[in-house]
Amino acid sequence: MGMFQVVVARPNDADRLWPLLDEDLRARDPSGDDPVADAIRSHPDDGPADTLPVLEARRERIVRLVSDPERPVLIAYSGIRAVGFALMDRNGVGGRAFTSAGWRGLGVEEEIRAAAPLLLR
Repeated sequence: MGMFQVVVARPNDADRLWPLLDEDLRARDPSGDDPVADAIRSHPDDGPADTLPVLEARRERIVRLVSDPERPVLIAYSGIRAVGFALMDRNGVGGRAFTSAGWRGLGVEEEIRAAAPLLLR
């Protein structure tokens, strides 16, 4: 067992995953079919920015993201803090990983990728 606890994300992980998804989106230029951008970015039908309905709609999209069985999300925790995540394919290979800025270089992505085949059987 490593320094981080890696789990398959569930809907109750949405609130801890949200800041990581937001940080990931700010750190790169998302492509056309990007599930993170779709979950985090405001949609035209959401309404005025930072209102409760907008935030609730965004949270629901994050819950849908982590509930998709075809594209599981793995989260690495250090204590109760989510420090990294990976969008994997169903077999636990491939996919894209992200580590929070203060945790890079500590092996978060490596632990997620090592745990993926075991968690996604």
